This record gives sequence, C-alpha cells and structure tokens, in this order.
Amino acid sequence: MNKQNFDTHIRKITRSIRQYLQLKTELYSLIIIERLARIYSHFIAALIFTFFIFFFTLFLSLGFVNWFEATTGRTFLGYLIVAAFYLIMAGMVHIFRRRIFFDPMVKTLSKTIFEKEDDLGAEQKMEETYEED
Repeated sequence: MNKQNFDTHIRKITRSIRQYLQLKTELYSLIIIERLARIYSHFIAALIFTFFIFFFTLFLSLGFVNWFEATTGRTFLGYLIVAAFYLIMAGMVHIFRRRIFFDPMVKTLSKTIFEKEDDLGAEQKMEETYEED
C-alpha cells in the first residue's frame, strides 16, 4: 500500500469520525430538547388543571355561602364553614404532600428523563451492520 493511498484512507476515517461525533451530538441535543419539552408540557398542564380546580372550588364555595344564607339567613356562619373546610383541606394536603405532589412529580420526571429511545437501539444495529461491511 503506498503512502498516498494510506493518507487518503486516514483522511476518510477521520472525516467519518468527525461526522459521526457531530451526528451523535445532534442526536443527544434533540433528545434533551424533546425531554425538556415533555417536562414543560407536563408542568403547563398541571398549572392549567390547578387553575381550573381553584376556580371550581372558589365558585362552589361562594355558591355554598349563598345557599347557606338563603337557608339560614346567616352569611357569616357560611363563610366560617367554608373557611373551616379550606383549613381542613390544607391540613390534609400538608400531611399527604409527599404522596400527593412529590412522589408523582419525581416519577413523571424520572420516567421522562430516563426513558429509552427506540432510535438508539436502531442506531446500534446500523453500527453493527456497518462494521460487518
């Protein structure tokens, strides 16, 4: 094998390695972007859901106070009952905060971040096929 032919092969190999590393970097960048977008969409969905639940309970509470006033004629007592209900709910949320918020959030984040990509398995098969040639 002459020196010129050998140099040509070395240049092709180094060019292929650079292209491979560039493609690999782009692949992992896209995977990270996709996973961050999923995390962001879960966060936005939870925020919107919380927003609607807040307004549902607000109007339900106001409706209860109006009904209680129409039934008994005591507005202040209706507001005290609603305040006690919210205090009890706040205590329950505080007691079960780990089970309600932390555990599902960690589970969703870890599932999103550490999920396996189907494309990576296909890429490894392509590499093995390339090596056989």
